[in-house]
Amino acid sequence: MEELIAFLQQLEEQNVLLVGHEPQLGELVGALLQPGEPVHLKKCGCVRLKLDRGDRVKPAAFISYRVAGEKQVTSLKKAFRSSKG
Repeated sequence: MEELIAFLQQLEEQNVLLVGHEPQLGELVGALLQPGEPVHLKKCGCVRLKLDRGDRVKPAAFISYRVAGEKQVTSLKKAFRSSKG
């Protein structure tokens, strides 16, 4: 996971769209946004982030979350509120 985060931080682009499979994608998104707290993504979900190369503790900021057939969510709290319960 640390190698992947290091790779992302070396990209020229700051905005990235992450897609993948659970649980690895949720672990990666959690490590980037809220270390120590993996998030649980719905099927067909993707997350848009802005990378912060200078922040080793929280390497990315949340931009949006979208699931196929649903509205885009731009609030981190609303996007993953079901992750903790």
